[in-house]
Amino acid sequence: MKRIIRITIYLFFSLFSLVLFPEVVEELTIEGSIRTEDMLSKKMIIIDSEEIKNLGIIEISDLFKIISSVDVNRRGPGMTSFDLTMRGSNFEQILLMVNGIPVNNGQTGHFNTDLTFAVGDIERIEVSQGANSVFHGSNGFAGIINIVLKERSGYQMGITGGENSLSHFSLGAGSKYKKLSFGFSAEDSSSTGYYEGQEFDNLNLRTYISFSNSKIGGKLNFGYLKKAFGAKDFYAPYPSFENIESGNFHFNLHTKGKILHRISFSHTIHKDIFVLDRYNHDFFSSESTTNHTYLKVHNTIRSGILLFSGGADLEVMNMDSSTMGYQNQSRSGIYFAGGLKKPVWGLDLGARINYSTEHKSYFTYYAGVYRIFNNRDTLRFNIGKAVRYPSFTEMFYNSPANKGDPDLQPENSSNFEISFLRHFKNFNISISGFYRKQDHMIDWIRAFDESTWRAANVEKNDVSGYELMSEFILDSAKFKAILEKIFVTGNNQNFISKYGFRFPEFKLNFIYMQRLTENLNFSAKYIYKQIYETGEKASLLDINLNMQLKGLSFSIHADNLFNSVIEEIPGVRIPGRWLWLSLKYQK
Repeated sequence: MKRIIRITIYLFFSLFSLVLFPEVVEELTIEGSIRTEDMLSKKMIIIDSEEIKNLGIIEISDLFKIISSVDVNRRGPGMTSFDLTMRGSNFEQILLMVNGIPVNNGQTGHFNTDLTFAVGDIERIEVSQGANSVFHGSNGFAGIINIVLKERSGYQMGITGGENSLSHFSLGAGSKYKKLSFGFSAEDSSSTGYYEGQEFDNLNLRTYISFSNSKIGGKLNFGYLKKAFGAKDFYAPYPSFENIESGNFHFNLHTKGKILHRISFSHTIHKDIFVLDRYNHDFFSSESTTNHTYLKVHNTIRSGILLFSGGADLEVMNMDSSTMGYQNQSRSGIYFAGGLKKPVWGLDLGARINYSTEHKSYFTYYAGVYRIFNNRDTLRFNIGKAVRYPSFTEMFYNSPANKGDPDLQPENSSNFEISFLRHFKNFNISISGFYRKQDHMIDWIRAFDESTWRAANVEKNDVSGYELMSEFILDSAKFKAILEKIFVTGNNQNFISKYGFRFPEFKLNFIYMQRLTENLNFSAKYIYKQIYETGEKASLLDINLNMQLKGLSFSIHADNLFNSVIEEIPGVRIPGRWLWLSLKYQK
């Protein structure tokens, strides 16, 4: 009943604002991209809303499967719980941002993907491969993912039903009035789950307002998430249950012209109630509330072929937990960067000093060059240093299944990368090689004769690898192929790793999209992966058939058609085949 009242009030005020200001006067574009701040010598991968639409994706967890270098470790179906890794990293070593604002959770990286918006809200996803801690702080250890949210126009409604009592409902609308743009979205999904004890019930709400003129622009975004799910075997072999509620607001303000000033501010409240045994609450339970406040000031000056940037940021995190007590930590940084941008080549340099109330200061840097040959070949090379501080859970969590360590040291790494990209008329191909020399890597480990996982700084383990990617476009068809291979050197582990060494050492990814007729589209995603030093491997195939008739869209989707099962995390099986039907209306 509370959920129904909350949704009714939310939709009433959102629809009222759209009726009050219905006139479309001016198209707006508010920059939420990190591309204006990132280095041109960094390889950037972009997935836009058109590709997301053609693949028939309704869950954000499925969306990340199509991005090269990014791997999704799912504990359960839908948005229940999933982690993002990249290039042999663990989930804590990825910086996740929304509209250029970091959203990593200070309690644990498992909560990073508790996102307060729907797939239909995404304009594009930008992935910066490799470490870059200069502009964006301490968590950009192995890569950065930035999700840019769109400004909606018109109305959209969708309904999905499928196996395992899946139901999915979405609603969104947006409008513009003179210099203002505003909109909202709502999404509700539930299922009995693939396996018993892995059901879920999720609710997302988002609303925003933005403005822009010739000199200044800004956006204010509000988001809310509530989800409850069966977490059987998620963290330990128990019939667990978890209830999460999260709310946030993000604010961006920037000027326009040769001198760019940007102010970003956000605040997130995240509440988590976890029961290790849902049938025996007295065995172990944890209730935690985490607050995360972020403030950043960034300035860029362009003068001919020269570009100078500088700024400072501040993160304040605190947690009040029934099992971990009250913990707080502040992190800040000051950075400077410069670049020489010519038509066919360029140079990037940057440095940052990272401060933390709990750990010593760290100096990080970045240097990169790029060269364009014959207007079709691009060669990039870069080096950099990164740092990653331990989370509250890694330091303070204690349960019958897991033990934290308050004396953990921050991770740090030196990174090297070289990439080459060649453009043809209808064909692109790229090859990248990287090496990450890392110290004090944090992992959850246990001895072979133990049952309890403990957080620890493990021995030095360096990671290297290469990636091949090709893309072919011909008339109504598009084909993309990605091959990744990861190597580990210096690994003499005498323990079982839960996360640090549970990455795909070999992965193939194929994406195929074909317009069969004017109104009929077919798409398929295929992934083959094998987990490092385990017998775990799987072939995963998703297919989608979509028919569009004016404002209506009808889709038939099969997820994991081969019904493959794989344990990417010890004791947690990736669920099997799932079929669903979707109907959408857009005006």
